[in-house]
Amino acid sequence: MEPLGESLPNQEIFRRLAKVMNYDAKELFASDRALLDSLLQKSGVGLDFAALAQRGTIDWIPRLFANSPALSPTRVVPLEHAVCRLVDPL
Repeated sequence: MEPLGESLPNQEIFRRLAKVMNYDAKELFASDRALLDSLLQKSGVGLDFAALAQRGTIDWIPRLFANSPALSPTRVVPLEHAVCRLVDPL
């Protein structure tokens, strides 16, 4: 699907903001593919972008919260947390 009108992908917006703010970290200007490959490599899921594209999806919850007491037996991360109570929803 082509972008509508003058819309841009989020990452392109961030790249343009970084440029005008004189940020020069190479990660800010890496291609989307390079960023995804790097994230996948660091995540330890054992997939590169091509493998992920073929597979379609991966289950991140066990990897993100494997040692977290917040992970319930149903594999649902409860949103009710002491930190959440510090924020007034209104």
